[in-house]
Amino acid sequence: MTQNNERASGPRRTFLAALSTALVALVARKGEAEPASRTFSIGRRIVTGVDSQGRSVVASEEPVPPASAWQSGGNAGLIFSVVREVPASLNGPVEPTPDYKPANRAPDHGLDGRLFTWQPGFAYRSHSTPTLDFVIILSGSLELLLDTDSRILGPGDVVVQRGTRHGWRVAGAEPCTFAAVFIDAKPAV
Repeated sequence: MTQNNERASGPRRTFLAALSTALVALVARKGEAEPASRTFSIGRRIVTGVDSQGRSVVASEEPVPPASAWQSGGNAGLIFSVVREVPASLNGPVEPTPDYKPANRAPDHGLDGRLFTWQPGFAYRSHSTPTLDFVIILSGSLELLLDTDSRILGPGDVVVQRGTRHGWRVAGAEPCTFAAVFIDAKPAV
């Protein structure tokens, strides 16, 4: 009986070794940075609305318009929502419309929501915009660079950026994905 178990354990060991090697290779491949040519996507954008009987419904379910996405040097981003004026209208077209042109700020009297993935080592120069920004780190690490200080941010960290001069740098060896909402603001006095 011992001899049969030993014979069976040889092929079993070989199978387990091959399985382990395949799993390690798969995990390693999944952890590699995606090529710059790959389309950046957040999956579906689901927008709610109200039907003729006053009930909440899914008004649309589709990808964000391609014109609101960009890629450069392996970094990518897209604007997933735009409000052209606050208070916002709950009727009318779902923004961004295909003609919307992304800029480095929110629309006058409005806001936009964005999703970014920046590659390791990428830095965004110091700048300021007349906006109130809410930045939420989803994965990776991002360094907030201020005139007198800096902070390393990780998943779950939130920054409320109030129109001050700031820059960004991806910290660490993995890409950083974060979401941000930029709201048009009155300049600080």
